[in-house]
Amino acid sequence: MGAVRVARVRSNPGSSYLDFVLSLLPGGTLDDVRSFYADKRVILDPNGGAACGLCDVLRLGMGIPLEVIHGSVARGPQRGIEPNGRTLAAIVSTLGPKDLYVGFDFDADRAELGIPVGSKFASEFGQVVSGQYVLGLMTEYVLGRKGAATGPNENVLDAQLVNVPGIGIRNRTIVVNDGTSWLVKDVARRHGGRYVEVGTGEINVVDTMIDQHAALSGDGSSSGFIHPATRCRDGVMTWLYTLALTAERGQDVGGLLDSMPRYYTLRDDDQRCEPNQEAVARVMGALQD
Repeated sequence: MGAVRVARVRSNPGSSYLDFVLSLLPGGTLDDVRSFYADKRVILDPNGGAACGLCDVLRLGMGIPLEVIHGSVARGPQRGIEPNGRTLAAIVSTLGPKDLYVGFDFDADRAELGIPVGSKFASEFGQVVSGQYVLGLMTEYVLGRKGAATGPNENVLDAQLVNVPGIGIRNRTIVVNDGTSWLVKDVARRHGGRYVEVGTGEINVVDTMIDQHAALSGDGSSSGFIHPATRCRDGVMTWLYTLALTAERGQDVGGLLDSMPRYYTLRDDDQRCEPNQEAVARVMGALQD
């Protein structure tokens, strides 16, 4: 075996990644976002995780008022690892009327949204937006964009969202796993979309998305938005598409959520099941043998 050469090619690919993600949006979107958010504040919270370096790139490159909190890898997590209504409650309670909070999980493949009080949605569901509704927002943007094709070609998305190299023409289909609320189905069908449900597992979703040439896919139970061009969950893309949707519609996240169907998810993380001690003993005995 010959000598191994290690080369540092790029220290932070964040700028290239941002350029790539923005290239997936219709032309002029970034200008619209900058105009809409000029008098607003967006708070990015990578919580000491994978999005820390990228948040600095976003703060410098987006041209909107961005504040990064908990952005030090060295300091590590400053809140609960899992972003949810309980771990984010103290943070979102401080949001002003024009704020939007974005809390990433530790590997940044998910983004949880926090909104200020004032909307009917926040009064009914709280300030932390359920992942089901986050995927609903993504569906609203991709399938419900102004200018989407109609008439004889109504099954094809408008050209601005179709021409992704290596992907091929994408149709008005969303693929989700079976942990996703029918809220997403309602949003898709409102815009003439086709809804395909598969078994739990990201690979099941992605494989079917590719096979069906779907416009998007995801997992509503974990805020997991998957774009055909990346083929994996992506919290930063979720955030950017949220910005694009709000700028296009001229409404904040709370206002957009007010117009969505109402679905309720009951989830108690404190529930515990007592183990079957007899079964445990059998398993442990088998392992010892």
